[in-house]
Amino acid sequence: MSPEPGIAHRTYSVGIRLAIMMAAVLATASVVTFLELTSRERAHLLNAKTQAATMVADLFAASVSPALDFQDLDALAGEVRHLQSTRDLIYVVVSEIDSAVPLAEWKSDPTFAPPSVQPPPSGISVTDDWVKVSRPILDQNGRKLGETSILFSLEPENVIYQQSRRRMFWQSIGLALGTAILLGAIVRKQILLPLAQLAGAARRLQRGDASEPVVIKSRNEIGELGDAFNLMGQAVTDRATRLTKELDIATRIQTSILPRELAVEGLEIVAQMTPTSEVGGDYYDVLPTDGGCWIGIGDVSGHGLNSGLIMMMIQSMVAALVRNQPEMSPSNLVCAVNDALVDNIRVRLAGNDHATLTMIRYHRDGRLVFAGAHEDMLIRRAENGQVEGIETPGTWVGAIKGVERAMTESSIQLRDGDVIVLYTDGVTEAMDSQHRCFGIERLRLYLASTTKECSVDAICNGILREIRSWMDVQFDDITVLVLRYRSPIGLPRPAIA
Repeated sequence: MSPEPGIAHRTYSVGIRLAIMMAAVLATASVVTFLELTSRERAHLLNAKTQAATMVADLFAASVSPALDFQDLDALAGEVRHLQSTRDLIYVVVSEIDSAVPLAEWKSDPTFAPPSVQPPPSGISVTDDWVKVSRPILDQNGRKLGETSILFSLEPENVIYQQSRRRMFWQSIGLALGTAILLGAIVRKQILLPLAQLAGAARRLQRGDASEPVVIKSRNEIGELGDAFNLMGQAVTDRATRLTKELDIATRIQTSILPRELAVEGLEIVAQMTPTSEVGGDYYDVLPTDGGCWIGIGDVSGHGLNSGLIMMMIQSMVAALVRNQPEMSPSNLVCAVNDALVDNIRVRLAGNDHATLTMIRYHRDGRLVFAGAHEDMLIRRAENGQVEGIETPGTWVGAIKGVERAMTESSIQLRDGDVIVLYTDGVTEAMDSQHRCFGIERLRLYLASTTKECSVDAICNGILREIRSWMDVQFDDITVLVLRYRSPIGLPRPAIA
């Protein structure tokens, strides 16, 4: 299952990690316990065998002392034969002092080769297969007559030890599994299920649903985390509610200051703006004046509330300047807006935003004078259907003061029936699923495909339809203005389609 958007893919869950850690700890503890218990079992078996062998060797040394003292070899052989009935006996030998030739000897297996290991001072040697006990043979006065060595097999003890080892192994495995299951159940109930509840609540909160609080009955850190999450969810909900109300207010303010009636003598005008969020950063305005109007088009960097705020600053500044000095030049107007924006954005807001802005002074005779940097204007000439791209040279506003030297003022002449398309970069930079931009050439081709009979509404809607069918997801605000010029001495107005 693929992770939800905005949530990192988890390689291992907390439950798996805890299970791995518990398994490692239990395995280590089980191995240490198993080795310790088997070591003690082995030592216990060897100790019991050694004590039994020592007792037998002491009794045998005492029983053969008279026979060795009187050199009664038959009696000595009889004692050896009597010893043969002892369980696990492998080898017995009786020899005199400083004699390499034994007086009596017996082997359970004729092919058995007695070990040549020199016994330690205790007279007891132990290997993995046998226990060897050597004892001096003393007369009644304590004089050493000879020595006897007896070997006992450890095969029965080894069998018991292996059986005990296997039993302890499976007991350790069973104990470890039982403990792991018990700990897993405790961890699942006390940690994993509450964490799963918190994760589900977090996903619901991400979707804006905080109606179902987290209920964790544990009175520990997990319970405190659940209580804190509920408080956080309520706080987030309250803030989101306040923010939604504030955005609604900002949206109403922004939409309320857009021009309601686009009525200018000599111009057919239609405009549409589609922001990516509740508050957009695109700017357009139409301000009628005597003998014409002012037309503004611009785009604030970024999106959202901050961009919308700057956009309203531009709108307010332009409206105030135009109302106060309707005949000022476009370059002076853009420079004045720029200086005020720099103070507001860079100084008061301590931000780094900027905006593209083109201000156009329309005169009733069809003359357009404009200044400021923005997207190229497109003009479809009525006489031949050709589409011209008009550059808007200049500089951005809101970045630095004193842009008068970089500000260029240009002009063009409209003829009857000419159509002008103004737009923001959300049009040309709209991307399809393969990240290809719509581009200005597609906009040119569509505008060239229209006819003189097409109304400005039809052209504007057609442009937006082309963009929506092209783009996969809208990432930027989209604004389109379409204007058609009607000369006072021109041909009769074409029928509106």
